[in-house]
Amino acid sequence: MTDSFQNTEVFSFPEIESIDFKKIEKNYFKVILFNVLILFLILFIGASFIVYKDWLELGQHYIWIFSALILLLIVTVVFEILGFKKENMQ
Repeated sequence: MTDSFQNTEVFSFPEIESIDFKKIEKNYFKVILFNVLILFLILFIGASFIVYKDWLELGQHYIWIFSALILLLIVTVVFEILGFKKENMQ
C-alpha cells in the first residue's frame, strides 16, 4: 500500500492588486498583548527562580536580569503597538 506523493508545480499566482485584504480586528490587539504578557510572565518567573536558587552566583547583580527583562518588555510592547497601527492603516 504505497501512496505516491506528487508535488505539482504552480504556474499561476493571483495578482496582488486583485486580492481584497481585510483589516485586523481592533480587539485582536488584546490577544497580542495577552500573549506578550504571558511570555514575559514566564520569563520573569524563570529569572526569579534562577535568582532564588543562585545558579548564576550573581550576588547583588541580579537587578540587571530584571532590568533587561523590563526593558525588553517595554520595547516589545512598543513594537507591537507600532506594528498593529501600521497594519490597520493600510
